[in-house]
Amino acid sequence: MVDDTSYITGEVVVKVQLPPGRIRLEADIRRQERGRWVHTFISIKRDDFCKSLFDPFELWHIFIITNIPRSQRICPPKKGHVYTFQNISNRMHLENMPRWNVLGNVKVVMHLSVGNLTTCVALHCTVSDD
Repeated sequence: MVDDTSYITGEVVVKVQLPPGRIRLEADIRRQERGRWVHTFISIKRDDFCKSLFDPFELWHIFIITNIPRSQRICPPKKGHVYTFQNISNRMHLENMPRWNVLGNVKVVMHLSVGNLTTCVALHCTVSDD
């Protein structure tokens, strides 16, 4: 941690061979209200997550091109593929976002699936307007 900012450095290694087919993504955003996680109207569904990773109009596109080396931008990955992350900050600044009321503690719940494999990832963050 430096100045209240965490930096992540390390590798993500694919441990299994994915079955053939498109990787599907379903994600929803929940906001903490009075100690409970409440669903918001914001959700994302992509039937071909790999295609959306490289779409410049997607929300995560800038993260992909600035944090994953070009040689590692492979999707779907093969067993043993390594994604290397170097000094990724927990701070992100987004501009020109729609005026959604999601200020405060937020949890993004993502389900990724292909064939009979599914994984779930939850990201916690605080959204502010500074």
